[in-house]
Amino acid sequence: MAFDQSLDKELFKTEKVFNGTKLIVSVMSYNGGRPKVQISRQNYDSESDRWQFARTGRFNAEECDALIEMLNEAKQNL
Repeated sequence: MAFDQSLDKELFKTEKVFNGTKLIVSVMSYNGGRPKVQISRQNYDSESDRWQFARTGRFNAEECDALIEMLNEAKQNL
């Protein structure tokens, strides 16, 4: 069965902006299923003046500190 985006519900979302990048932590539930935490990253593209999805990849110390807080907040919404 193919993924149906209309069945994917966002239950919680928090984001933190750093220098040209943004981390997003959300709690998602697909088709009423068990909620799960999703971590994503977006980079700012000044040419298009938009945020674009990027690989989550590695985190620096500042991002790690923020991510731990964001994950704790998300966990309360599971």
